[in-house]
Amino acid sequence: MGDSRAYVYNGIKISQQTEDHSLVAELVRSGQITAEEAEHHPRKNVVLRALGTDPDVSVDVFILQSDLINVLIVCSDGLSNKLKASEVQAEIERGVKLSEVAESLIAQANDRGGEDNITIALVRFNEEISESL
Repeated sequence: MGDSRAYVYNGIKISQQTEDHSLVAELVRSGQITAEEAEHHPRKNVVLRALGTDPDVSVDVFILQSDLINVLIVCSDGLSNKLKASEVQAEIERGVKLSEVAESLIAQANDRGGEDNITIALVRFNEEISESL
């Protein structure tokens, strides 16, 4: 829920697994604005679903097949608003420790303005996949 995101890197490509629960994301989904317009929309910070706003909140739940995942990436919008998924993928593919990947991504987001909190969690799921890279 909210505008934090989950991505999966499978050793070949990165793909977004979640949808933002924001006003601007809803405008894009409904075709009222383009993804490019969303990047600079004045109401980009309006979240439609979040913890603590209502007693009952609808939560998206999904199952991922872990044997197809090399790295799971969960990040706040402070990171996803500053870096493209392809840039996150490039950092993962450098082959360094995930802690170094996280530090580098946070530094890049801060270098690009870092106006929002920047949080990232990286979890390696399948060592066999990563060893074949």
